[in-house]
Amino acid sequence: MKLLSVIIFFIGISFNVYSNKNESYVFKHISVEDGLSNNFVKSIYKDHFGYLWFGTLDGINRYDGAEIRTFSDYFPKNTTSVTSIFEDCHGKMWIGTETGLFYWDRIGSTFTKFNNEKLGDKRIDKILGYGKDSLLFFSGSDFFFIDSQSFELSSISFHKDIHNLLNHITDFYVEDDQLYISTEGGFIEYDLVARSSLLYNESNFGEDDCLHFSRITKHNNLLFFGTPDKGVISFNLETRKFSEIAGTEGSIVLSLSCSEDCLFIGTDSNGLLVYDFKQEQIKRIEHDDNFPSSISSNAVYSILIDENKTLWTGTYAGGVSFSSLKDNSFKILNSVRDVSFFNKSVRSLCFCDSVRLIGTRDGMYVLNGQERVKYFSMQNSLLKAKIILSMFQYNTETVLVGTYNGGIYVYSLKTESLKEWKADWFSGQCIYAFEQDSHGNLWIGTLDGVFKVHDNNVTKYDAQNSPIQEKLVYALKIDRLNRLWVGTDKGVKVYSNLNNKLVQVADFKFLSGYKASSFYCDLGNMMWVAVEKHGLYGINEDLEVELSILKEDGLCDNSVSSIIEADAGEYWISTLKGISRYSSYDHSFDNFFFSNGLPGLVFNPNAVIKDQLGTLWFGNEKGLVYFDPKSIKESTDESNLVLTDIYIGGKQINENLVNKLNIPVENVEVLRLRGKDNNIGFRFINLFVPLAAETRYAVKLEKKNSDDSEWIKLDYQRKVYFNSLKPGEYKFYMGVVDRADSVLPDSVKVLRIRIASEWYQSLAVFLAVPLFLIMTVFLFIYLIKKARKKLASYNDQTKEKYEFSRLDESHSSKLFSEIKNYLVSSQLYLNSELKIADLAKLMNYSTQEISQAINQNFGQGFTDFINHYRVLEIKKEMKDPANKNLTLTAIAEKCGFNSKSSFYRAFKKVSGQTPAEYWSEIHDK
Repeated sequence: MKLLSVIIFFIGISFNVYSNKNESYVFKHISVEDGLSNNFVKSIYKDHFGYLWFGTLDGINRYDGAEIRTFSDYFPKNTTSVTSIFEDCHGKMWIGTETGLFYWDRIGSTFTKFNNEKLGDKRIDKILGYGKDSLLFFSGSDFFFIDSQSFELSSISFHKDIHNLLNHITDFYVEDDQLYISTEGGFIEYDLVARSSLLYNESNFGEDDCLHFSRITKHNNLLFFGTPDKGVISFNLETRKFSEIAGTEGSIVLSLSCSEDCLFIGTDSNGLLVYDFKQEQIKRIEHDDNFPSSISSNAVYSILIDENKTLWTGTYAGGVSFSSLKDNSFKILNSVRDVSFFNKSVRSLCFCDSVRLIGTRDGMYVLNGQERVKYFSMQNSLLKAKIILSMFQYNTETVLVGTYNGGIYVYSLKTESLKEWKADWFSGQCIYAFEQDSHGNLWIGTLDGVFKVHDNNVTKYDAQNSPIQEKLVYALKIDRLNRLWVGTDKGVKVYSNLNNKLVQVADFKFLSGYKASSFYCDLGNMMWVAVEKHGLYGINEDLEVELSILKEDGLCDNSVSSIIEADAGEYWISTLKGISRYSSYDHSFDNFFFSNGLPGLVFNPNAVIKDQLGTLWFGNEKGLVYFDPKSIKESTDESNLVLTDIYIGGKQINENLVNKLNIPVENVEVLRLRGKDNNIGFRFINLFVPLAAETRYAVKLEKKNSDDSEWIKLDYQRKVYFNSLKPGEYKFYMGVVDRADSVLPDSVKVLRIRIASEWYQSLAVFLAVPLFLIMTVFLFIYLIKKARKKLASYNDQTKEKYEFSRLDESHSSKLFSEIKNYLVSSQLYLNSELKIADLAKLMNYSTQEISQAINQNFGQGFTDFINHYRVLEIKKEMKDPANKNLTLTAIAEKCGFNSKSSFYRAFKKVSGQTPAEYWSEIHDK
């Protein structure tokens, strides 16, 4: 009966959790603060490389999973609002705007307008491809065909009466040779081969069926139409009948898109509707201020489901929201009985049959079998501290609750009340751990040492009466042999309790100086020791270390928070950078991160429990994560490594340097350079969006006929620079580092580099110089000496300043210091039009030297370097009381920024905070 009550309880809680309107859709967001040009996103498109393109009210942006890059400046002035994006089969980008059609061959830093008298400056509503070279698009009442190679444009009318509503096009869908068009007066089937139309309006169906259609999409033999006022209507192409989609009535439909299983409906104010084809049910996903991972706006203007089963939505004023549609076995306790648990830091857990206690950074929650939630805080209870560090079921009726700086409390499972416990001993203390041995002794770990409670008698163990020297105790554990394991900030020691006297039996010297986070005794009586910054260790009953697990072995991170055994030999290990599944049978790892559904990567020590159904619960800084370990599929290391940028002397090819290549950077296989262009850099990304930010990388540069170069691990860095390369042939390798810290062979991409010699480096010149000197010596002795001096000087200047290295030469460091001093004294960074050439001219150096010094010593480019000083100046201006009435944008312009988006992007990159967060921080103190 007890087990049955537990099962009923968990089913009840699960039902409550899943009844949340945002169930199973956990969204992440991209907004202006991340670099987006505007939060009104009208169109979303994914190209063949894997980049995502966002068309906004203020232009167009590219997202690679880690960085937003704006291309809005590629348009002529006064062209901003982007309505549609498409890539043709030749890789050319076509961009529809409010003021015409543009195209871009991915070379150069401008978009070219498609000029045609028929088209003019008309708004382009949607672009799709047909066949190899044809594009289809419409503008209001006009439908166009264009040959993407010859640029030949033609148009078509679907009704002879130009004022007929069937000529007022609202959307279209193309499949094979069939074109389906929604209009204000019905819809049209158009055969692109026969060039014939079937018109569906009141003459076909009667006045009652004549609908104003606003959007169209197709799934199997069904057409789905969005309407401005009647929700979604389906049309069966076999039966030729309309049907209403129940649950969508009254919705103003702005966008439609289909996956294999669902129809996604973007509405004007009712959020995102999801229609399940099999269940024929509608689910509503809405913005919720109390749920930060909800969709960011209820007005959804664009939808894309990509090949990775990721749902991307563009919203009005909310930017982009995206969520994985894959089976997400990691669950987050969002809410129970309208009490939100999302974004709460969960520090401790205790499950007692049908009652669950959840300790957070802001009080304690008690959930019971009647689906009631009771909340204890400093404001509504006797708690003297808000952080609940530990909880322990002391007996059948009570749970001990340890707090940070607030002592110990006892919670009665019977009366559901909370009161202070042994305040004369523990009031004001930090209580990290409870353990009970086989003799009934209760052991308590605090930041004031170890205590034992027996028959209401309290004994404190310290250096005066025991071998325990350390006071800061973070973890305790009683093993099968009744030994006490003590984890402190100085390591781990083991004690036996003989005749009420502690005797040290083990001191693991290799852990000395490391903080022990938690202990766990598995089914085989192996004691696991989780250590901050030093990994995880398995120690047997003979106190011998059998196993050590570190990041280099495949673990997410060396700072381990907790460990628990799901089944014999299968362990789940939480860290400060994700969660790992470890199999002791084959010593394999599976690592899980944001992209797998985790709300955050930071897990809290000791906050882990396995319930009677086998579900694992982990306390995370962003909430409570739970999952059935049997349902978690094996993670895989995937790669789609793309070279995104090449830099020569700090300048970006195809943007700052437009004549270096005649193809997109992503397609470059051989990079041919002149001898003077020997300072080069690369940026690359794993374009399995949104995994890019979680990918680790490695590179190596190998000269021809040399195979002694080794991989350089960059971890999560996506840029690398090489300076002063000698003429010759090289191979630049880039690869993805897998969970075992090895380079994935299938991920490796190779770029061949050929650096030609300059004329003065040729053999002919090398031979001519000494010959000329020999001839000259017979004519002019004086000139011979002078020539020799000049030659020596020339050789000194042209001698290689650097051997092949990663920018560690001393001269660049000196030049970098000179640049910093000059900038600080002159405050040139306040000039919003400052260019690297201006700085080079003022300091009497070449732009290449300036760029090299900045890249090598600052680790970023010229723009980021200047923005660093601008952000420092902004922070100073923010603190000035004289500026309290100025807007953040006004302060930014005063300090050298000329756009809001670049200001937000730079400020967050430099400070790790948004300007608003920093402003609030300094003014709320």
